[in-house]
Amino acid sequence: CESPELYSVYPFRQVWLGKPERLNIARQSFHVKTVSLDGTDDSQGVETGGWQSSPVQAAYLGLSREAARLVSINFNDQFVHWNDNIPIGTPYPNRPRARFPAFWECKMDGTPDNDHGANSVNALQSMLLQSDGDKIYLLPAWPEDWDVSFKLKAANNTTVSCEYRDGTIKKLQVSPKSREKDIVNMSSCENRIRTMVETAMSDYNYLYFLPPMLDAQPIPGPVTASWISQYGYTIEGCKAGPWPNALFKENTVYIHIFDKEQTEYKLPPINRKLLFVESIRGKFGARQQKDGILLSGVPDATHTILKLTFDGTIEPIIDDMIHQGALFDFKELTETNLSDQRKGYEVTFAEPVQFERFEFLIDNFDHLRGEGIPFSLEILSTDNQWEKVYEGAVFGLICGKKINSVKTRGVRLVLPEKEKVTDFSVYPE
Repeated sequence: CESPELYSVYPFRQVWLGKPERLNIARQSFHVKTVSLDGTDDSQGVETGGWQSSPVQAAYLGLSREAARLVSINFNDQFVHWNDNIPIGTPYPNRPRARFPAFWECKMDGTPDNDHGANSVNALQSMLLQSDGDKIYLLPAWPEDWDVSFKLKAANNTTVSCEYRDGTIKKLQVSPKSREKDIVNMSSCENRIRTMVETAMSDYNYLYFLPPMLDAQPIPGPVTASWISQYGYTIEGCKAGPWPNALFKENTVYIHIFDKEQTEYKLPPINRKLLFVESIRGKFGARQQKDGILLSGVPDATHTILKLTFDGTIEPIIDDMIHQGALFDFKELTETNLSDQRKGYEVTFAEPVQFERFEFLIDNFDHLRGEGIPFSLEILSTDNQWEKVYEGAVFGLICGKKINSVKTRGVRLVLPEKEKVTDFSVYPE
């Protein structure tokens, strides 16, 4: 019911709009916070409500749509159960409510649920204003189609009054006036587009079988509609990769560059031949070399976009990156029926190999949180017998784990016979 890995976003603010070096990593972590990736029991998964501070964290990550969605759930204050381990569509039960709305429904501990109220209000304020030291981020996570008028305190004894309507700041007063220079308007078209594109380029939800990030979608609003009508196709239906500043669709890669000064970049090599180059914004070209792809030219004043067309689809390149260092290919596995209604996926090696991490995927799309599927990892001992080295459960579709290093001539993954494994790999030190 908590996401301690996101405490670095809030309350500690080691990663946020004011410290953006790891912002994209944090945005991806935010979207998998309730997904069990290592066999951890997910029965207490909580998206929002109570002491779960995810709406505040979404705001500090600049995710306006996600923050708006979560804060709306919080203020609606109708939770079927304290955690999210319930079937989708379960109706809200007819039960007594607190006499005073601001007491909030009991989400975690009891009524009045002060944690829930505090997180809800904190999230709303953080969507409107964030400051830490000199910089004041104005409307850092506010939806472009929500009107608002507010007056809030900022750092260094500063007061900010603002009226935002129809996608435009109609009124802004900063006291003392000397602090006006420190305002960063995150509601501008340039900053909204940058947030959307950078979120899209960090959106690896497809690797976790999750829907795309809300804030990565080119949904036109009063501020962004014009840009999206011209360039939205460089995001729409695309996936993140194969480079950090890239999005791809089939055999096309769109490069997005926000640096207005740098005139040259080197992309790592991929196993594809570059066929065509089109500079969509800015005057950039690309040349494929043995050690990568060289991008060079004159950047656009705000946002450079480059289209690269290759001789094959990019999806297999992403798959190769995911499995880099794997000791075998999934196709090399042999499926074996075992006793006690179990099934094994095994491979043997000509020479002993050493590994300390395993990863596998199963077809478990109907998973309900808290319902784990048992599995064991076995290795082939020196006397040619299968020996168990790890035992656990997978909650959902994915399980990856680091274990004590082992050396063996064979490895086997064992699950109930009704389960279908779709990928399995082990990795060395």
